[in-house]
Amino acid sequence: MATILCAALSILVFRFRGRAALELKVVALQHQLAVLRRQRPGRPQLSALDRLLWVLLYRTWPQVIDAMILVKPATVIAWHRKGFRFFWRWRSRRPGRPRINAEIRDLIRGMSNANPLWGAPHIHGELLKLGLKISQATVGRWMPWRPKVPSPTWRSFLHNHLPAIAAIDMFVVATATFQLLYALIVLRLARSPWQNPYAERLIGSIRRECLDHVIIFSERHLRRVLSSYFQYHHDARTHLSLGKECPRPRPIQPPSAGNIVAFSEVGGLHHRYERRAA
Repeated sequence: MATILCAALSILVFRFRGRAALELKVVALQHQLAVLRRQRPGRPQLSALDRLLWVLLYRTWPQVIDAMILVKPATVIAWHRKGFRFFWRWRSRRPGRPRINAEIRDLIRGMSNANPLWGAPHIHGELLKLGLKISQATVGRWMPWRPKVPSPTWRSFLHNHLPAIAAIDMFVVATATFQLLYALIVLRLARSPWQNPYAERLIGSIRRECLDHVIIFSERHLRRVLSSYFQYHHDARTHLSLGKECPRPRPIQPPSAGNIVAFSEVGGLHHRYERRAA
C-alpha cells in the first residue's frame, strides 16, 4: 500500500514539474516574440526589464536557456552573475570599517622603521598598551614594505658592537739605512662603520708633526719616538674636534697660578705650557 502511494505521489509531482516547466518555456518564447515585434529592423535591442525577466526565469528553471533564441545561453548566465554582484553591492552598502587617522598610521610606520625585527603582532601589542584598539590586520596593512630578512639599523648595530669595533691602517717608515719599517695603527671605539678617514688623518698627523722631522735608525728608535709622540698627542696636544681640549683633559690654569713655563715634548719638536708658581 505504501509503495503504491509513493508511486502515485511521484507521478503527480512529475506532472506538476513538467507542467510548470512547459509554462515557463511558453513564457520565454512569448516574451521573445514580443521583443521581436516591438523592434525595428536590425539587431534586437534588449531593455533592463528584458534581462531581468530572463534572469528570473533562469533562476527558477535553468533549462529555460534551451528556449532562448535571441541571445546565447552564456549571455543569460553573464547577466545573472552581474545581477548577483549588483545585489551584494546593494546588500553591502553599509559603511565599512572606520578609517585610521594619519597619526596612528604614522605611529605604525615609525614603530616598524625603528624596530625592523618587529612584526605586526609585536606592534599591535604595543598599540594596545597605548590604548589604541585596532586590529592586527590593520597594523599589517599600514606597515611599510621591507625585505623578508630584517636588518637592524646602523645605530643599533654600532651600539651593540661599539666596544669591539676598531679601525686599522698601516704606514711605512724608511730608516737611515733605507730599511722599511711598518707601523700599524688601531683606533678603538669607532663611531661609524667608515673609520678609514680617521685612521688616515691620524697617520697624517704623525708624519707632519713627528716623522717628517726625524731620521729613524731602527725599529727600537721608531718605537721610542712614536711612544713619545702619542704621550704628547694624548696628554698635551689640543684637538679641534674636542673643542680645543686634549683626549686626557688638561685643567685650565688662571693667571694667578704663576708664570708660564715651557716643557719639551717629542724631543723638542713640540712644547707643553703650564703655569708654575715662582
